[in-house]
Amino acid sequence: MKLRNKPLLGYFLLGLALLSSLFLLFFSEGFAENIMVELIGAIFFILIIDQLLLKSERKQWQVVKHEIEYLLSRTLNSLRDDILINMLGFHPKTSYSNNIEETEKSIRKEKDTFLKSILEMKDEKIIDLIKENYLKSIESYDDFFLEKAEDLWRTINNKYSDQFEPEEIKLFISLNLYLRDLNHGLKTYQKSFKFTDKKEYFQQKGKRNILHNTKEIIETLIELKELGYQPTALFIEEDYE
Repeated sequence: MKLRNKPLLGYFLLGLALLSSLFLLFFSEGFAENIMVELIGAIFFILIIDQLLLKSERKQWQVVKHEIEYLLSRTLNSLRDDILINMLGFHPKTSYSNNIEETEKSIRKEKDTFLKSILEMKDEKIIDLIKENYLKSIESYDDFFLEKAEDLWRTINNKYSDQFEPEEIKLFISLNLYLRDLNHGLKTYQKSFKFTDKKEYFQQKGKRNILHNTKEIIETLIELKELGYQPTALFIEEDYE
């Protein structure tokens, strides 16, 4: 994450206005003096706000920055693994060794490669993977993705949310919506087990929704990883069985 930039544009515009008022001094001395007084007051006001209030806010943010970043990375890591393992049936080919760091690094690399390969697959292949590993047991679906969406929203919707870069906020909001829509698609697919006379309709409608939002979620997770949200929740057991 990055701290919000200081209002440099505001300083630039005020400086430009100050220079303009100096130019006006040759045409209307009293008028220019009044403008200069107001501009100087505005500059001092902005400096006070930036240096006192915003500096205090940034200092508070630095205290919790690491924890919030870790919490977000951990939430994203859990989401990645659920999609990889439960939905897509990912199983690492890495040989486990006593070197934990190297083993985990190799598995993370496999995960990245596998996720990117999903986006290059045909829709039919992706649906087959999801059907084989997840949709066959959808009767017991327990709103996992809706819960992840709510966890994510609680984390970014806090008093420090204005410290996020706009690009980050956009991706987090999009991810939140995709997760909620995926939950809706799974619920729609679930109806095919209850309304057997409309089984084909609910399955087709649900699969269309699931396919679209799963791909969007994967793309967003990849973008967030490139922004620095790495799956670094080390000491958490991962079940590939």
